[in-house]
Amino acid sequence: RREVTFSFDTQKYNLRAVVASMLLTSGDVEELSILHEVAEFAASRCRGRPALVNKRWRNQGLRPNEQAEAFRRLYGLFVDEVVAKELGCSNGLVYQRQPVLRCHTPGSKALGHPHRDELYNRQPWEVNIW
Repeated sequence: RREVTFSFDTQKYNLRAVVASMLLTSGDVEELSILHEVAEFAASRCRGRPALVNKRWRNQGLRPNEQAEAFRRLYGLFVDEVVAKELGCSNGLVYQRQPVLRCHTPGSKALGHPHRDELYNRQPWEVNIW
């Protein structure tokens, strides 16, 4: 496989706004770029990363609530209308309902090592979308 960059309508698929509403009490999209400076996240760190981000993402995604449902609807549309088209899949895709959110902050070390998912027994036809 080769790495490909594609464009999409960020207004129609405004995943940033939905993620901000799930993570931040303010819901301010602009705070996502300075998440490591937001007081509620800066105080809680795990291996150099905001631990509260990971906890809140998992909790919000697992509980039935308005923000999680809004995310799943928009994410589903994005996969069906953008990703499937880019991958040339006319019969639909199987995808992870609640994707993993990786939050890397300035000055933190990368966890793990560079790898290919096949090394962890993932199926070779799986694709990561960044």
